[in-house]
Amino acid sequence: MAIYIGTEEEEWKKVLENHYLMDLVLHAYGNEPIAEYGSYWEIPKELRKQILTWLRKQDGYYEMLLVDTEEEEKQDNKDTVLPQFDELEERISHLEYVLKHLKAKKERKEKERKEEMKKRKKNKGHAEGSGSNF
Repeated sequence: MAIYIGTEEEEWKKVLENHYLMDLVLHAYGNEPIAEYGSYWEIPKELRKQILTWLRKQDGYYEMLLVDTEEEEKQDNKDTVLPQFDELEERISHLEYVLKHLKAKKERKEKERKEEMKKRKKNKGHAEGSGSNF
């Protein structure tokens, strides 16, 4: 399934409007790209490319852009009416699903990292005590 997210400038605008994605940028790059340069075109081209490339590799990035796009389309199609209960429930369940997926992935990575550390410690202990240096 292809997702059209617009031009890079439109994509950057969506990133700035989405709190989750903004937190990712601030966590990874600090507030320098946003505070110092501000608009998309004022950020140096290489830094823009680096930030967007990094963001695109993050779990849940496209889902968050898609959620915002769907919300914009719904708002364009409706007058300013409060969302129905079913719509809110659907949004919440979608976000819960994304969160559950991200938590599971994080737990798997942490488990793999711990196992790798155990293996390294085990191998380090065997190499030091084996007398292979003599």
